[in-house]
Amino acid sequence: TGRTHQIRVHMAHIGCPVLGDSLYGRDAGELIGRQALHAAVLRFAHPRTREEITIKAPLPDDLNKCLHMLAGHDIIKSGNESEKHPTGGDGNDIVTRASFSDSA
Repeated sequence: TGRTHQIRVHMAHIGCPVLGDSLYGRDAGELIGRQALHAAVLRFAHPRTREEITIKAPLPDDLNKCLHMLAGHDIIKSGNESEKHPTGGDGNDIVTRASFSDSA
C-alpha cells in the first residue's frame, strides 16, 4: 500500500532500511521471505460512534523466528534497548530495536 511504501522510503532515507526490502534496502536472504513489517496495534475512532477501536495482532511466527535468529548476531543491540511486544505474551515475543547497515 502507499503507507507501506512510505515507511520503506523513510526508513531507507534515515539509513535504517526495512529488513527484507530488496528495493530500498537489501534482500534478507533466508532470514525472512518478506519485508519485516508488522502492525502490532491499530487504534482508530469508529466512523459513526467515535468509540475508540483497538485491534491487536501477535507477532507472526516468521518474524518471531527471524528476530530470534538475529538475536545471536552483533546487529541486534541488547540490554535496555529491548522492549516487550505491545500485545503482551509469554516472553517469546520480544521486539528488539536493531541497527542495520551495509556492513552487517
